[in-house]
Amino acid sequence: MNQLQKMSQQFEKLCIELFDILGYRVEQGVLIGTGTSTREIDAVLHRRHGKPSFVEIKWTRNNPVSLRQLRDWALRIASSARVGEAAAGLLIVPGMVAPIHRKWLEREFNVDIWDREALVLRAKRNDNLTERFSLLFAETDRLQVAMERTRQVAAESISEDADLIEPKFEATQLLGQSLTKRLRNILPGKEQAQLYEDICLEIINYLFHDDLLNPQPQRSLVSRLSIAFK
Repeated sequence: MNQLQKMSQQFEKLCIELFDILGYRVEQGVLIGTGTSTREIDAVLHRRHGKPSFVEIKWTRNNPVSLRQLRDWALRIASSARVGEAAAGLLIVPGMVAPIHRKWLEREFNVDIWDREALVLRAKRNDNLTERFSLLFAETDRLQVAMERTRQVAAESISEDADLIEPKFEATQLLGQSLTKRLRNILPGKEQAQLYEDICLEIINYLFHDDLLNPQPQRSLVSRLSIAFK
């Protein structure tokens, strides 16, 4: 299990503890639907009265959480709530959610969203849980910074390599354009047949020079081959 998987499991565990502190009866890994449409819900929250709420606990190191991720998750939980006839859907994420995104998602999909700020606020009645949430979020932010630095270094390395490759690529591209132009200028008929075969050989070498080696023109009519590579 890698670090991200461990953090995901830890986040889900903390959320389940929070539900218990808030007085919900929690079911985990509940299956809804039938046949091929069966799906698993992370948790179902039961109150004393009314219909249950379906919960999706989604882990991401992104902070703030991207709108694309939020939209996909909100669509899933809203669909599950309709299938399971739940009162509402609840989406929980470890990063911050922009207010404008939250407003649109809650209106569009009829789901509640608990982000980092909402979780810490609700966990305040238990100091130990609040501290563990805060430590996990701090670790998440450190991981995101480290991965961004790694990505930046990799991008700079690729950029340097591209500067070296670019002149060679341009020369190769010019050769390809020259071969195309020469091929187009060949007239149909027997008079330029040999020229056509020569240019075809150059084009094959241009395209497959790393794979096809030592071209041997075939003059025998028995072989029915124009060129053989060894």
